[in-house]
Amino acid sequence: MPEAIIHVKTAATLEAALHSHIPLSKAMGIVVSQFDGQRLELQAPLAPNINHQGSAFGGSLTAISALTGWGMVQLQLGLMGVTGNTVVGQADSIFLQPVFQHLICRAQLPEGFADFQARLTQNGKASIQLVSEVVENNAVAMRASSKFFVRLTT
Repeated sequence: MPEAIIHVKTAATLEAALHSHIPLSKAMGIVVSQFDGQRLELQAPLAPNINHQGSAFGGSLTAISALTGWGMVQLQLGLMGVTGNTVVGQADSIFLQPVFQHLICRAQLPEGFADFQARLTQNGKASIQLVSEVVENNAVAMRASSKFFVRLTT
């Protein structure tokens, strides 16, 4: 299968790309609820992501976390006016409490993002560490730190 060229700049174009290129996101009911250039938020209903205990399935929390980080990188590439192949290469998660409501996952643009942009522009490839958090009632329920690798495609 040829490599997909993904170019997104807005919440709407990211959501369409997620559903088109990563079918799991559609099955989970993921929507892009907010993007302001610095912060991205994805949400999903509990029902398609529920486990046998009536809380969110850990795999769903891991997936929405990875998709939030991936989406943040893709949006930033779009704002830079470039396209790139972005993959998660390493992820560490900690589950702090169960999620019994709507899934909400947030990622903030990290400090040092300008260094990542410079390395990417200069070398055509770079990596960046992003933290995403699943929150419920303003408390962090799950935190993931993921390293994303990017290779420019244009």
